[in-house]
Amino acid sequence: MRKKLVGCLVCILTVSFGLPVSAGTLEEDHTALELKRKALEKTRMDYEVRLRTLSAKRYGLSLDLNKCVADKNIPSWEDRLEEAKTEGDRLERERADLVKLRIELDRVRNDNETRRAAIESKYRGKPRGEPYETELRQYMENLQTDYFDRIEKELFYGYQEYLASVENFLQFLEKFIEECRMRPEG
Repeated sequence: MRKKLVGCLVCILTVSFGLPVSAGTLEEDHTALELKRKALEKTRMDYEVRLRTLSAKRYGLSLDLNKCVADKNIPSWEDRLEEAKTEGDRLERERADLVKLRIELDRVRNDNETRRAAIESKYRGKPRGEPYETELRQYMENLQTDYFDRIEKELFYGYQEYLASVENFLQFLEKFIEECRMRPEG
């Protein structure tokens, strides 16, 4: 019972506070690593759902704006439309960069998982002593630094920055549409 309690405490501390992977037994540390991976994947999925929602809203507002300006035939607003298009293009490039980063991080994770599988295969049916533990801990450390840290510091930061930019752009579009709708034709 006490061993399970200590293991759970190690898992919680490792996941919550980003403590080093080697804080307990190999099994405890691997469990903590898996919990952290699942938590990061859930956070990533939450960001991606929010991104899809805002992208759909952005697309709809852009269509509404272009329709309003075209219906009202307001040629003097071409500069503002160009500003909206330029910002939309910038956001699209930013989104594409985040997709590339996400794909790269997926590759890093897959490479690490391939290494883990090779370690498991190498020691299958053999005693799992210090060399096995050393290699598995190295895998766990690599996963932490090459994948987890980068997801938290690069990808999630990029998502936060991008979401803030998209939300500002949506406010700009909504204001622009409101002005367009209030303006008489012609």
